[in-house]
Amino acid sequence: MLTNSNLFLLILLGLYCSGCYRDSKKETSSNLDIIPKNESNLDTILKNEAKEVVIKNNSVDWQIAPLDSSYDFYSKVEYLVISRKNRPLIDRLEMFPNLVGLDLAGQGIEVLPKAMSKLTKLEIIIAHRNALTEIPDWICGLKKLREVDFESNKLKYFPDCFTELQQIEILFFSDNMIQHLPEKIGSFSNLRKIQANSNMIKKLPNEFYGLSNLEYCFLEGNSQLDFELKKSSNLKNLEVLALTCSNLTEVNIEYLPYLRKLYLPNASAELREKLDSIKIQRPEISIFP
Repeated sequence: MLTNSNLFLLILLGLYCSGCYRDSKKETSSNLDIIPKNESNLDTILKNEAKEVVIKNNSVDWQIAPLDSSYDFYSKVEYLVISRKNRPLIDRLEMFPNLVGLDLAGQGIEVLPKAMSKLTKLEIIIAHRNALTEIPDWICGLKKLREVDFESNKLKYFPDCFTELQQIEILFFSDNMIQHLPEKIGSFSNLRKIQANSNMIKKLPNEFYGLSNLEYCFLEGNSQLDFELKKSSNLKNLEVLALTCSNLTEVNIEYLPYLRKLYLPNASAELREKLDSIKIQRPEISIFP
């Protein structure tokens, strides 16, 4: 059984302040030390005698919320990073009704915890480097999701309801086994970044070419992908495009007015000649064949 004191300790080990959560995403949680401000006794924190604490990581101090009372403290938590040290919190996520961001990266999780379905304020899910084989249908009830990172898992498909998450801006799922993007992907009208490297995608749905707010598109490692820009395409804000298409013979850049970086590794000899012409026509584009 987890005591209240132990729960406090687990939470503190995984909690980041809202101002530095995204910037600290790449930091190594195993180096975290908890130090009460002007205090060195952890019992002081657990007894709620410390008014504030500092999480020290690589000599950077981050001040977090005051410890008023247990329930108030839980309700104030907006960003939670699950690490080896506080992993039992995965089974207690219902204690954090106001979570906005949840980081489950690298925990070997095979199934997303069902308790997440109650976190209706969630905007960010980071779940890369796990062993997920599917995305559960209940995720479609988290209507505020803006950023989803499922990279480096074992996913093969998206649930049919996934495109109901119409606030999605960032979608990362590289290094999986996805074969098809959702047919109604055009519902992601706010989508700005998609990273789908190293999957098994062969054809993009027609609605993909209508993602007018898409700025960054990474599709490397999908060697059989059929990528075809047409006059009807509306990728008007696309700035960065990365493809690995062994059968690609044409890139109609006239349909990409704001393109500034084009990555085409393994381009055929025929395509390389056309790329030389593109460099002359659009010198502002950096091409990396």
